[in-house]
Amino acid sequence: MDETQITTSSVKPSWKLQGNAQGFDLYYRSKSAASWIHKTVAGDKESATLSGLLPGTDYEWYITAACRTGNSMASPNSYFTTQPGAVAVNSPSNIQKPVPASALQLAVFPNPTSSSTTISFSLPTPQKVSVKIFDMSGRLINTITESAFAAGQHQLHWNAAYVHGGIYVLRIDAGNYKETKRLVVVK
Repeated sequence: MDETQITTSSVKPSWKLQGNAQGFDLYYRSKSAASWIHKTVAGDKESATLSGLLPGTDYEWYITAACRTGNSMASPNSYFTTQPGAVAVNSPSNIQKPVPASALQLAVFPNPTSSSTTISFSLPTPQKVSVKIFDMSGRLINTITESAFAAGQHQLHWNAAYVHGGIYVLRIDAGNYKETKRLVVVK
């Protein structure tokens, strides 16, 4: 499961299905909400666009597949944060400039992986960077790096050959910038 095209008010979640489905039931909510919002995705499409979201808000979502024999078990929850809204700039013309949502431009590929994966990120300024992998219960699995990096584009590699198949969370901390990404290991 992954999220792309994240804006201040929309996101495009996507997923991979092994098998056949007649459709999907997608459930999402802001982390502060008590109830889930439901969206039906017809056919075997493996993505949807969610709109009408609040800017700068943490959301969680999951899906179930609708099959001939009934609905599948729910997927594990996935998480994303919408981009912050525009901020006013103090100037005579009061021009509004958007705040970048993903200053680190974090990317993980391939994802899912069976052996190793590349973690790509960009730093706007020199920063001390911490990159860690956690399991779904929050237990630290691996510290990939905790060191200083220059401004610019960087790539790290993680060998997943020695972990069990499952879903993991990659967390990167670089100064005021923090991002997480779901990482799937298949065995």
